[in-house]
Amino acid sequence: MVVTAIEDSPMSRSVVAVVISLSVISPASARAVEGDNAILVTVSHVDIAKKLPGICQVDAKIDTVLQGKTFHPGDMISLHVPCGAHTSVMPLPPAVENHDAQLIDPRVLLAAKTAGAHLDDAGNLLWTPTARSFGTVGHIWGYRILDGRLLPAEPTRFSR
Repeated sequence: MVVTAIEDSPMSRSVVAVVISLSVISPASARAVEGDNAILVTVSHVDIAKKLPGICQVDAKIDTVLQGKTFHPGDMISLHVPCGAHTSVMPLPPAVENHDAQLIDPRVLLAAKTAGAHLDDAGNLLWTPTARSFGTVGHIWGYRILDGRLLPAEPTRFSR
């Protein structure tokens, strides 16, 4: 280790602050990469938020681990998915790759049986696409419903 005397000036303090900031940021970004998980799940139960928009809880069984080492096939997982108030006949549009977290229509959550999730190691949804595509599934970002279901033409009440 080489130690040199640095003149005490506003410029030298700024340089030291930048170097310290970079050294703090680098390990954090490395940890973020390690927490990059992609899974496919079978939905077992959905709890709709009491007030919409809100966070709906999706309980599911992990079928396939596409990426990462934190989660394992056969494990149960609870995902917190942003869901929106349904106020028209048409459902909310699905989450797509080119924007951040998006509300998912509660009727779509209730009807879906298979989904993909992009998660950090703590199980929080990551709303950025995975770096690689996974065959017919493609990229996974946030919570992505993978099966299509027909919805009724009229809004319905949710059973809780």
